[in-house]
Amino acid sequence: MRAALRLHLGAAHNSWGAYLGSLEKKLSKTYVGTRKGEFVYSVTVNGQRLHNYDPFGDPEYGFEWGYGGAGPYALAFSILCDHFGIDKTTDPEAQFGSKPYQRLRQSFKEEVIAQFPHDAGFTLTSEQITEWVAKKESESRTPTSPS
Repeated sequence: MRAALRLHLGAAHNSWGAYLGSLEKKLSKTYVGTRKGEFVYSVTVNGQRLHNYDPFGDPEYGFEWGYGGAGPYALAFSILCDHFGIDKTTDPEAQFGSKPYQRLRQSFKEEVIAQFPHDAGFTLTSEQITEWVAKKESESRTPTSPS
């Protein structure tokens, strides 16, 4: 009886480990921007078209990268909203407030999106975004000394 119980618990543990592994893969996202010639062809997240969260941007052609402007701003904001799990239909004030994706969007545009080569595509993972956000949050908590 004990051996059967151990075997059963061992199988459950292996299933649980497989479940956690698959869950981690589901939570991990890869953002890919591609170009055709000089124009943005697509920006996807895990193979699906990235939603444009920028209410002032063109939903079809609003993304750009490799410089600081409205297109890169829309891309930075949209990637952060997607990364943080924002659903535009349930968060109509996604543009405003003090949530991380709102506080960090300008810095993310300048430090990440604008740094991608303008004439090529890009790949960005959720792990890279998480690391960048943690670094920015850490910097904001670091006290500055008076000069």
